[in-house]
Amino acid sequence: VSMATSARSAENIFLTPVAKPEMQEKSIHYQSKPQDFNYQTMPAPLLAIRAPGVQAKDCDRSVIISGGVDKSNNHARYVDNVKAKFSKMIELGYTKEHIEVFYNNGASIILDNTNIVDKKASKADILAHFAELAEEMPGSCTLTIFVTDHGTGYDPTEKYSGAKTATSQEEITNGLSHPESEMIFDARPKVFQYSASFVYLGKTWFVGKNKDGGVELYQFVDSEWKFQGSNTTKDSILSETELGGIDINGDGDTTDDDYGISIAWLSAKLTDELKYRENYWDSDKDGVSDVRLRWDGSRFVVERLDSGEWKEMGRDTNGDYFINSEDGGVDWNLDGDKEDKVAFHEGINLWGNEVLWDDEFATMMKPLAEKGIHNMMEMVSCFSGGFIPNAKDYFENIYTGASEDTPHWNRYDEAGKIVATDEIAFLDNLTGIDTDSWNVAAGAATAADDAAADALGHTRNVHEHEQTQRFSTGTLFDPIGENEYQILLDLPDDLVGQIYDFEFILGLQNPRWSDVSFPLGLPAGWQVEEAPGGIRVFSDDPIEDEQNFRILVEGAILEENVRIEFTDVNHDRLGYTMAEEGDFERPPQYFSFAGAPKTCVNHTDHGQSSPSILEWLFLGKQVDNTALVDIEVTLEITTPIGIVTKTVQLDSLGQLYVLLQIFSYGNYQIEIVGARVVPTDAALELLGTLIYPFTVTADETDKGQCTP
Repeated sequence: VSMATSARSAENIFLTPVAKPEMQEKSIHYQSKPQDFNYQTMPAPLLAIRAPGVQAKDCDRSVIISGGVDKSNNHARYVDNVKAKFSKMIELGYTKEHIEVFYNNGASIILDNTNIVDKKASKADILAHFAELAEEMPGSCTLTIFVTDHGTGYDPTEKYSGAKTATSQEEITNGLSHPESEMIFDARPKVFQYSASFVYLGKTWFVGKNKDGGVELYQFVDSEWKFQGSNTTKDSILSETELGGIDINGDGDTTDDDYGISIAWLSAKLTDELKYRENYWDSDKDGVSDVRLRWDGSRFVVERLDSGEWKEMGRDTNGDYFINSEDGGVDWNLDGDKEDKVAFHEGINLWGNEVLWDDEFATMMKPLAEKGIHNMMEMVSCFSGGFIPNAKDYFENIYTGASEDTPHWNRYDEAGKIVATDEIAFLDNLTGIDTDSWNVAAGAATAADDAAADALGHTRNVHEHEQTQRFSTGTLFDPIGENEYQILLDLPDDLVGQIYDFEFILGLQNPRWSDVSFPLGLPAGWQVEEAPGGIRVFSDDPIEDEQNFRILVEGAILEENVRIEFTDVNHDRLGYTMAEEGDFERPPQYFSFAGAPKTCVNHTDHGQSSPSILEWLFLGKQVDNTALVDIEVTLEITTPIGIVTKTVQLDSLGQLYVLLQIFSYGNYQIEIVGARVVPTDAALELLGTLIYPFTVTADETDKGQCTP
């Protein structure tokens, strides 16, 4: 039919419709509103009381992803979500240049007279940007990620609709798996009634309706039939939003959710003849369709392509247009039984048919995490919890709006507008980009969404929240000088003997540090090396509990706590603890001396006018980070004419340097007879031999040679 065909003749032509392109599962937008619902009963938004958290610095970055799938699925509320997330990041210290927005097909979103969209939501662009961030971002900086709009996965309570099967052992082990006997194939959408073509608003259309009541509308455009939209909300109209932005009422606004074409009017145009469509899926996303649902002339059957041959997995035996457990189930892997389990991937729907899968996402995030970048994510979409098993090791904090096998529900707000209550509450309560701020926002978001669901009689969303393990311990810090702090490290009871390393990560401190060092060194056997974004203290043996040491912090004054990470013998993260400020009793201060005098030198002549000068260098061995400049020892020197007592303080290197002037022949002896910590009178325990006596015989023969 050419474009010159008149409207009258076009009405008399029945055209076999092309099938609507099969899409991935998308977010379920909202549940029905009670007819008698009173908005006065809607709970007030929950705002948690929280002091400002860590604000963004120049090295921090943010990414916002909103795929949209297509015009009919990219509702106006997703534009609102992108604006809200962008505004919150600006509020928390980011600049526009540090926020990358991947939206829809790249269409503009104007905020404060500026387009905030950087690129379309394509997989290639997103992967390239994250690779660039991994190259450019320094360790210890923070990347915040926000995902809104649609997600894909497998809901065991619904039907199979193209979810990607898991083929790797890692995904099967980490994620959920489902009995193949309980899988559901819903054939109702493949049973259609069609209308003849008709003219409306000067355009040529036809309508189709499936056994589930879903209505689809097609328009004749550029010599072919084009799918324009379907009644996804199952209400009484095919709205302008569902039609991808067709201006039905001519008011210039193409995004009205409450204005469109009457479903009853469209349904009246349908014929009585039933038609059956086949459906194909590429279940493992290798580019080849390997699962199909087809009408065999009497029943629907579901088949898998195996070695070039279509083999039956299950069939609708009772004629209800479902293939499920009532029909004996599905033999997904074609092994002859229906007792196995199948695992599925979850994905972020991008623009068009592109999907960013959970395993691809984890691979994308790994270089950032290994560099020491702190990744934070809020992800509100269907099946978003399925990203946690894959990516949790690469994130500091993840909050999702659904579990691995559930959709995400939106709500009505107090004005009757459909919104993602949890997304808005999360942003309203977010005061920083640190994990404590994320935790407060996540808790408030779940509480607000649960309250809205209960008020509306809706199903609650299954939110999931994953963060680095935090241990409650008795670890304390005590300020002892300018930016200098004494640390009492208390290990988690269950991990004593398993912790070989601990780390100070600069960007995870609040406020952030620019550097940290150990002014007095570390206990014997401990070593220091750089770690991604900070420093690591490690030992060949497990770290002992109740350790005491001193740190010097640069770039910040400790206000509330110190974050200390624990890792195992392989440097894998075990979790962290927060040291709070507090007084603690210092353990005994230990040091010992390293054996005999280092040097003993004398002059060749003796007498009142020219004494021999004997020199001793005692080396104090530091055992536990004691401030050696605060240690003084008492020497008792026995001479031929009497005993001399002398108190000397060790120098900053832990050395005791003694000069003994000898004026007379005879025996001389030096002993350490006492020690104390200055300025207190605390007892000082000496390790090893407590007293080192040294005897000198000064006569004309040996001329002052000294021996221990």
